[in-house]
Amino acid sequence: MTTHLTAKFLNAIPVPATTRFVWDDQISGLGFRITPNAARAFVLDYYVNGNRRRHTIGRFPDLSVEAARQKAIRLKGRIAEGHDPQAERTNTRHAPTMQQLAEDYLESHAKLHKRPRPSGMTSGCSETSSCQVQGPPGLLHHNSRYRAAPPEAGSHTPSCQSGSCPAVAHVQQGHSLGLDASQPR
Repeated sequence: MTTHLTAKFLNAIPVPATTRFVWDDQISGLGFRITPNAARAFVLDYYVNGNRRRHTIGRFPDLSVEAARQKAIRLKGRIAEGHDPQAERTNTRHAPTMQQLAEDYLESHAKLHKRPRPSGMTSGCSETSSCQVQGPPGLLHHNSRYRAAPPEAGSHTPSCQSGSCPAVAHVQQGHSLGLDASQPR
C-alpha cells in the first residue's frame, strides 16, 4: 500500500499485531515501519547485485517525514554510485575497537620488534593528567627532545615550566641521566 506520508497519518496508525509497512507515494523504496512494540521508523528498501536490502533511516518522530525523504534521496544517490548503506553500517558495527587494535599491535609487532621497558617504569597516562613516562631515576620523560643533552627547566612540558620536572631535578642534583646520544630513539 502506498500513501502520502504525513506526521498526522503516521501518528494515527494503530499498533499492529505483526510488523506493518506503509510505503511513500513520493519516494520509491521509502517506507514507514511500525512493530507490535510500537517502534516506529522510516526504512529504505533497495537492491544491490539483485539482492533486496532494507536500511533503517531513523526513528519517528525523532526524524520528520520531510527529513526522512531528504535522507532517502541522499541514500539512493549513494546506492546509484555503487555504495551499500546497510553493508557499510554492518562493517562499522563489526570494526575492531581501539583496544583490540592496540592489543593486536602489541601481540603481533611490539613484542617482536620493540625493546621492553625497564622494570619499574609505568606510562603515567590517564584521562585527566598529561602523559609522562615515570620510572627509575635517570630516565627522561618521553616529551624531551634530546637524549644526551640535560634538560633545562621550562623547556619540555608543563611540569617543567612549573619547576617540578623530575629529569631536571635529577640533573641538578649532580646525577647522570644515563643516556647515550649514539643510541637510536
